[in-house]
Amino acid sequence: MSHRFFRSPSDCRINSAVCTTSFGAFTMVMAIATALIATPSLSAQTLKTLHTFNGPDGSLPTQGLIQDSTGNLYGATAYGGDLGCNTQAPPHGCGTIFKLDRTGTLTVLHAFTGAPDGRNPNLPTLGSGNIYGTTSEGGIVANCSFGGAGCGTVFELSTAGQTLAQYSFQGGSDLAVPFTAPTYVKGTVFGTAYYGGTYNKGGLFKVNFDSQGNGTEVILHNFAGGPSDGGHPNFPLVPLGGAFYGTTVYGGTGSCNNGFDTGCGTIYKLTSTGVTILYNFTGGADGSYPGTLIPDGIGGFYGVTYANNGTVFQVTTAGTLITIYTFAGGTDGSGGGGLVRDSSGNLFGTTNVGGLYGYGTIYELSPNGSGGWNETVLYSFTGGKDGSYPQAAIILHEKTRQIFGTTVEGGNTTSCYPPYGCGTAFELSY
Repeated sequence: MSHRFFRSPSDCRINSAVCTTSFGAFTMVMAIATALIATPSLSAQTLKTLHTFNGPDGSLPTQGLIQDSTGNLYGATAYGGDLGCNTQAPPHGCGTIFKLDRTGTLTVLHAFTGAPDGRNPNLPTLGSGNIYGTTSEGGIVANCSFGGAGCGTVFELSTAGQTLAQYSFQGGSDLAVPFTAPTYVKGTVFGTAYYGGTYNKGGLFKVNFDSQGNGTEVILHNFAGGPSDGGHPNFPLVPLGGAFYGTTVYGGTGSCNNGFDTGCGTIYKLTSTGVTILYNFTGGADGSYPGTLIPDGIGGFYGVTYANNGTVFQVTTAGTLITIYTFAGGTDGSGGGGLVRDSSGNLFGTTNVGGLYGYGTIYELSPNGSGGWNETVLYSFTGGKDGSYPQAAIILHEKTRQIFGTTVEGGNTTSCYPPYGCGTAFELSY
């Protein structure tokens, strides 16, 4: 079994019948100095490698980047950091939270140790001057019935990397294994967990920390799976209008069945009275296995699906969905990642694979004035020093026409996790 893995949602949790929560055991499902790299056969977009990961500074930066008010970038690596942690198979280490300034100077804020702080961190979020996040493994529970060493944690760090608070998932009737960033609202951390709960279909939670750093969890919803409910939420909760919105990878009324779970996924709304399923994906033209939602600026959302090369869609809060783009799986990319929107209504995103070389793309979708949308591939990754498999969360600087993000592999392919590489952080001028 290959030790390559992808933390993006088009990986084994969707496409493989067998998954574990130990990232080094994921089934393979998809095929340095700062440098300037131009892609042949494309227009004048230029990609600059801001940082090449090498192990002690982190390995395999998953899910992308976030940004603070002064322009500093933050992210997580699933491996690396303390290389004495998680030594079973390369890449070693239990992961890091890092800070990256605009010059490319990287600071490891926290290197995870497995217990009690967790391992395999997800993309963090910022709130009230601190850093909040989740780990998909580790914590005070030595083993987890869902695989891996521990069921995961919710944590709070200072911006200097000091651990301020923590909660460890217990598994069983409690939730387990969060695979994504939490959402911070007014002193409370909200999130999704992929496993655990009453039906072992995952659920929604909130955690509050006291002055001593102890966390108290409340389960907001236990997903029951299809056909009446969603199953296995894999993406953040998105606040809008006093409610939260999100997606489940599985569940719903769709006929999808990949051997792991049934249903093609759902879009749901969470309020104080519970969860309402707004849309059930069918696996047809609307796609299947939905990803992260972003507000569309007019009261609804844009989002992506991942199966069968993927789609981009727009959905209202009443559950009316239209597909605005379907990926062909060739040079236009495959497996669309997260989205960002500019002030003119154009969308920017990544695809995990595809493009000219098969290692993923950065693309722009623009309304064509006739009710449709046109895609422009801004960059195709080569799989070398520029990186491989760009991750979902990108940062858009519209005024300077720059995009910042990470690739999970590539970069230093000779001495860090050879021949795959430990990933990069990049800046694209478009």
